[in-house]
Amino acid sequence: MDKNQIIEKISEHIRTRGGLPGKWYLGISQYPEGRLLVDHQLDMEKDKFILIPANSAQEANEILDYFVNWIGTDGRLGGENHGARKIYAYKKSEGTNP
Repeated sequence: MDKNQIIEKISEHIRTRGGLPGKWYLGISQYPEGRLLVDHQLDMEKDKFILIPANSAQEANEILDYFVNWIGTDGRLGGENHGARKIYAYKKSEGTNP
């Protein structure tokens, strides 16, 4: 999947599951399952999320930058993403962090 296809897939996921972009959090990790479960306290059964591998860490960061700076989602740019290429997005809820 190329960069534009990944952007479209995430955009469609957000559109179909509802909420303004600011209600969604995007991140990048080498080990996204751990980040989602432990750091973000996601309930994998109830919370709405998507996980997609990018083709490179640079592409993953460009996609994250696009969603945070242009679409208005929540997310942390320039975090500890050294070499990470898995992008995750989830709809924030009362139980998630943030």
